[in-house]
Amino acid sequence: MSGDEYRAVTATVLRVSPNSFEIRTPPTRIESRTPGARTSIPRSLLHGADDRYIETMLPRGPVEPFEWTFRLVEWKAEQLGLAG
Repeated sequence: MSGDEYRAVTATVLRVSPNSFEIRTPPTRIESRTPGARTSIPRSLLHGADDRYIETMLPRGPVEPFEWTFRLVEWKAEQLGLAG
């Protein structure tokens, strides 16, 4: 996807699969006391270097939740409320 702008975002990673990874999105203002939703993101929306990190450094399946800063296409970061 050449021409896409990327945004550096930080989220909690919960699961990694061959084509996607699952994160916990930040809670909305209405859900401010809950941990946020689980959201699956296609790995094709990651910056190539960050996708290679997932490919080489992380196990498949559920992982111990961890905070990760990565580059995500800007429109998806905005859609998920991570661009803030």
